Amino acid sequence: MNTSVPVRVYQSGISPGLVLFLMVVLGGAALPMALQQTWPALLSVLAAAGFIAHVLMTTRYTITGDSLHIKSGVLYSTTLPISSIRRVAETHNLLSSPAASFDRLEIAYNRYDSVVISPREKAAFIAHLRTLNPAIEVVYQAK
Repeated sequence: MNTSVPVRVYQSGISPGLVLFLMVVLGGAALPMALQQTWPALLSVLAAAGFIAHVLMTTRYTITGDSLHIKSGVLYSTTLPISSIRRVAETHNLLSSPAASFDRLEIAYNRYDSVVISPREKAAFIAHLRTLNPAIEVVYQAK
C-alpha cells in the first residue's frame, strides 16, 4: 500500500430505530426458544443476531486516493472510482444497501448505477468527495 496516499475512513451511522426493531424481532424469537429450552433453534437466532451486529459494526466507507471503497460485513464490498460519481443526494430509501442508518445518501455513478450508503459524518464525506471530483452534483441539506 502506498503510504503517501491519504486514507480516510467514514463509519456508517447506525439508526437506533433499526437496532430497536432488530432487538424486538430477534428477542421475540429467542425468548420462547430459551423458555422451551430449544437450544439448537436459540443458537440459530443468536448466530443471526451476531451476524447482523457484525454487519452493522463493520459497515464503512473508505476514501483512498481516487477511489471509494464500500464495505459492509463479509458479504458486500465494492470500489468506485471517484471520477465516476455523478451525484450525491439525500435519501430515506429503505431498500437493502450497505447502510446501517435510515439517514442515507444515494451515490449515482457511471451512467445508470447507484448505491445507498449512510456515513455518520455526511457533510464531511460529501466535502471530501467534492475535493476529489468537483463536478459531483450534491443534493443535501446539512443539518
